[in-house]
Amino acid sequence: MKKKKILVICPTSRDKKELSSPKIKEKYDIIFHSYDEHSVEKILYQEGGWLTHKFNPDEMINAMVAKCNREKVDAVISSEDYPGSIFASIIAQKCNLPGPHPQTVLLCQHKYHARQQQKKYVPHAVPFFDLVDNLKKDISFPLFTKPVKSFFSVLAHKVMSHDQLQQIAHKRFPAEFLQQFNWFLKHYAPFCHIDTNNLLAEGLLQGKQATLDGYVYKGNVHIFGVVDSIMFENGISFKHFEYPSILSENVQKRMACIAKKFMTGIGFDNGCFNIEFMYNTQIDGIFIIEVNPRLASQHADLYEKVDGTNTYEVLLALALGKRPKFYQKKGNHNVAGSFVYRFFEDQQVVKVPSAYNKKKFFSYFPDARLQIFAQEGKKLSDQIQDGHSFRYGLVHLGAQNFEQLYGYFEQSKKLLSFVFESV
Repeated sequence: MKKKKILVICPTSRDKKELSSPKIKEKYDIIFHSYDEHSVEKILYQEGGWLTHKFNPDEMINAMVAKCNREKVDAVISSEDYPGSIFASIIAQKCNLPGPHPQTVLLCQHKYHARQQQKKYVPHAVPFFDLVDNLKKDISFPLFTKPVKSFFSVLAHKVMSHDQLQQIAHKRFPAEFLQQFNWFLKHYAPFCHIDTNNLLAEGLLQGKQATLDGYVYKGNVHIFGVVDSIMFENGISFKHFEYPSILSENVQKRMACIAKKFMTGIGFDNGCFNIEFMYNTQIDGIFIIEVNPRLASQHADLYEKVDGTNTYEVLLALALGKRPKFYQKKGNHNVAGSFVYRFFEDQQVVKVPSAYNKKKFFSYFPDARLQIFAQEGKKLSDQIQDGHSFRYGLVHLGAQNFEQLYGYFEQSKKLLSFVFESV
């Protein structure tokens, strides 16, 4: 049987890892679109001003459509938030291939407009929100602020007073960062008139954070599961992610109900999504943090470890217009986690794991995933960070219980042997 040809738009290093597995390569012919996955970071660091002049959406879209036609591509996918998932939805539409409608993808990515739609369909799950520029003087604190078009928790802040609000209210992303998004909105979501160069203020959510992962196939919403998000004390930087969630079955069912109402309401279809929730244990309330109209690629192998199905397989099936198969509790582990290696003060990177270190690590944990962000000889601040901490690596592990999982994480740090010096 001839393999189906899949074009991956704006591929990430994780895409290349997961989609190069023997299981995937046996069934599909994967083509990776040529793309610098750090281009957005370069813009944010003002290192890529040249991108402003080279960015021509019409040319890029036409080139990708031509590539699809020339190579007789059967499907297009992307797990990248911005601009990958937007481009993929547009290319799929122009090539008459299955995929989410560009309008619904953009709706979710415009955080103010997304809040308006959440208020329409699931009002009980939405905190107070407004644009920072519209806030009244008698507004109560604390608040949480973030850009209307967010990226990697950059410019996200807990705000405790008017003075603190005034200190951050003027902070904005570079114009180059928003240029692409504004073009997409103008051509594929003309109903959205709120300036993206703005900050959104919301009531500060507190409680237990979790992410619900799912997909929509021909209008029917299906849930993979719920992953717990364990945060550091600052409430912004992620410590690790755990699957399956330890939240009660009742709470998870209520999250699923909210997800189904909202994704159905906005007409999202033929794609994966994830919704970040906060469960307030004191008032037994569930609130949406944000909706992401794409696969949560960081969770893909966590589901594989526990359930036996990598969620990239579901994404591929949806992109081909096929009904996905997702099994539960058929994996090799009972629990799985994604752990972030992180400092809260800048560090000079003296040594990253050697080939020997990594070989030894994988001999202990054969189905682990490892990403190293630190670069030898550089400072952690030389790379894109969330503005509140310094991430230098990521490791995914499976275990029989959470106590064993935490032990494996501590063992992983010893095996990999990073070396740092204080700056």
